[in-house]
Amino acid sequence: RPTAPENYVTNVNGTFYRIVVEFHLIETRIKRRSLLVNAVIVYHWTDDRLILRELFDDFELPKEFEPWLPRVRTIPAPHTVAVMLSPASGILSLYHRVKDTVACFSSEWKYPFESFICELPIENAGDELILVSTVRDLRPESQTVRVGTALATFPQSALLLSYSADWDFALLSVFLPSFLIVALVFFAQWKRRKVQLVSSRPYLSATLLDLWISGCFIHTAFLLVVDLTLPARGLRYALLVNGDDERTTPKETFLKSE
Repeated sequence: RPTAPENYVTNVNGTFYRIVVEFHLIETRIKRRSLLVNAVIVYHWTDDRLILRELFDDFELPKEFEPWLPRVRTIPAPHTVAVMLSPASGILSLYHRVKDTVACFSSEWKYPFESFICELPIENAGDELILVSTVRDLRPESQTVRVGTALATFPQSALLLSYSADWDFALLSVFLPSFLIVALVFFAQWKRRKVQLVSSRPYLSATLLDLWISGCFIHTAFLLVVDLTLPARGLRYALLVNGDDERTTPKETFLKSE
C-alpha cells in the first residue's frame, strides 16, 4: 500500500488511511418502484512511487501493470472499471461506471402519496476510511427537479436518490369517484331533510309507511321468539319422556322375574 503522507488523516479516534470518493451523476430514469441510474464513482489516492515529473497528461494504466487498489465495492456492480494516473502528482483514480436499475423502497401506508428512496452505496473491505468529497450532478434540469439527491449520514457511504410517486392517476381513478359519490349522498340527504322540514306539520302524524314498518318489525320479532322457544320445549319434552321410560323398565323386569 502506498505510504504517501497525503493518504493519511488524523482525528480524535486515531490515524486512518483515506480514500477520497467522488459521485458523478449522469442520468436517472424513473421506473416502477425502481430507478435507472447512470453514474460514475471515482476513488482517489496518492502513490508517490508512480510520480513521473517528465509527463503531464493523465493516462490509463495498461492491464499488464497492476498497481495497488483498495478493496472497494460499488452496488450495483460496475460494468466498466478503469484506473487513471496523474504522473505529475502520482494521484491514482479508480473509475467505476454504473448503469443499472436500483431498487427503491417506500412506506406502503402512504399510497399513493408515498416517496421512494433509492440507494447507491459503496463498501470497503479494508481498513481504509472512505471520505466523500464531491457530488457532481450532471443531469438535465428536467431530471434534477424530478429526482433529488443527498448523501447518507456517517458512517454510511451512499448516495440517496428520492422521488415522489405519480399520484395524479390514482387521484382521478380512485379518490375522485369516491369523493363524488359521498358528496352526492350528502347533497341528496341535505335536500331531503330540507324538503321534509318545509313540508312537515306542527303535530306528529303516523303514515301508512310507518304502520307497515311497525307491522313488519312485530311480525319478525314474533317469528324469532317462536322459532327460538319451540325447539327448546320439544327437546325438554323428549328428555322427560325418555327419563320416564328408563325408570319404568327395570320395575317391569323385576315383576316378571317373580
